[in-house]
Amino acid sequence: MLSKLKAIKAALPRVNRNQSMSDPSSAVELHVIREGKQKPETSAATILVINGFMSGKGCDVSDWLEIVDTLYPDHKVIHVKWKAGNLSDLLLDDGLIQLMPSVTTQDSLIKKLGVAGFSAINKVSGHWRKAFAETEVVGTALADLIEEDPELNGCVLMGHSLGARIIRHTMERLTTNKVSQCYLLAGAVSSHSKLWNTVFDKHATTAFINCMSKTDSVLKYAYKAGTLFRESPIGLHALEHKTHTAITNLDVTDVATKHTKFKHKALGELLKKAFSDVKS
Repeated sequence: MLSKLKAIKAALPRVNRNQSMSDPSSAVELHVIREGKQKPETSAATILVINGFMSGKGCDVSDWLEIVDTLYPDHKVIHVKWKAGNLSDLLLDDGLIQLMPSVTTQDSLIKKLGVAGFSAINKVSGHWRKAFAETEVVGTALADLIEEDPELNGCVLMGHSLGARIIRHTMERLTTNKVSQCYLLAGAVSSHSKLWNTVFDKHATTAFINCMSKTDSVLKYAYKAGTLFRESPIGLHALEHKTHTAITNLDVTDVATKHTKFKHKALGELLKKAFSDVKS
């Protein structure tokens, strides 16, 4: 089994991490979804929402408002638009849709790959790796925008799937503590402590809310295959830190049964109940 996995890894194209996927200055656009309803003298955090892999209508962020309106109904909302991939492309590629339904374990996935050949794993890996590289560029650009705009001081970041990966890159890049809360939904980013310790140490007052679902098959199989099982995503595994006290790992499986079923009112209500001190 190990030899088969090594053979699959060896067959994959290598990614040059020093090669940017796009120009940071054009990697991200901020689109105001709605203005805040607060009085001019009242200061309220701006909410920035970040999608991961998209559906066919990638620019539609109305689903985010079901969560935001439950927690922050009167706050300004901005959509962080970037060159995300299309989730339907990932799941419907020839050779992949036949591969995934009967896969239940890492070993069975490797066996399936051995039968299907390298084409299926190359498709999975190719989708994720290209998007992974782009998220770092986007995170860098978003951090610069947050630091440059005084109106974003104390902002709240909400990211779904690869949007959570962008948040990690953003927080790593930020030199000032300008983000008050980070909501990480179905996070397609490694839970490895080495990747997060610097972020937690640098942003000691920022609250991190990690929403996980045990039935997220995209993270269980497609993400795992795309990273060759080197990473355990935060959408399935808890974030931990020895001293940071504002980290919450929340199992939301009951209201988020699939990777694409996180952004709705039921999750907003669950979050509001879990964080009764959230001010709207």
